[in-house]
Amino acid sequence: TCVGGGVSKLLPQLVGLTQARRLLYLGDKLHGPEAARIGLALASYPQAQLMAEAQTLAERLAKQAPVSMAMLKPLVNRSAHTSMESQLQQEL
Repeated sequence: TCVGGGVSKLLPQLVGLTQARRLLYLGDKLHGPEAARIGLALASYPQAQLMAEAQTLAERLAKQAPVSMAMLKPLVNRSAHTSMESQLQQEL
């Protein structure tokens, strides 16, 4: 089957062309540690630690300035699809 949802565009941007080719052409399945190693996941934890690590991450995010976070999220999300000039203008 062929991929959908823009995976052929987004995956190379996330993990690089070589890793994207491997995953898409070969259909390799990823486990947490490898997904983290190639940059597809932030981190990988054993099941027993997962909730504690998620709670720690949530607490760290909650300590950030809400207005700054609200402004940063769309900027970062659009960054792969805009030029540097456009991105700099949006940061003002």
